[in-house]
Amino acid sequence: MEIEGKKVIYFYVPQSSQAHSHKGVYYDRNQDGDFQLRNAQQIADLMLRKQSGCTENRVLPFLTMDDLEVELFDVVRKRVRLNNENHLWVNMSNEEILESAGMYLKDWQTGQEGYTLAAALLFGKEKTLTSLVPFYKTDVLCRIKNTELYDDREIVKCNL
Repeated sequence: MEIEGKKVIYFYVPQSSQAHSHKGVYYDRNQDGDFQLRNAQQIADLMLRKQSGCTENRVLPFLTMDDLEVELFDVVRKRVRLNNENHLWVNMSNEEILESAGMYLKDWQTGQEGYTLAAALLFGKEKTLTSLVPFYKTDVLCRIKNTELYDDREIVKCNL
């Protein structure tokens, strides 16, 4: 195109669904330009954003019911029963609950089937979580008196 009597070459590069690097350096592109990613956390965030599905739906083919807190399924049944006595989960097996909730899936790229990371995050034993997501924790803030500040804070490292 021509702007103020000068020829300008304009390229439109659409957003990619993959992360790209040049000479070992990763860049993130947004409306304002390309930004060099300078640390591992920035690169990890880019990879998570670019992957095709949610990390929670990642199939873990070696995750079994032995890795989950099976007692929690009874807690789930009691809670759903409070809202709806006829809820399907009331009479389902633990495995059926996970399947109906979409926590037992098939990975269409590998053909592997199994429980997902979501199943581990919700029902996993502490040892399971420590192995799968060693830096996993939930920051719990309690606000009673003041909505701007918190009255108490806990770091929780157990299942959700």
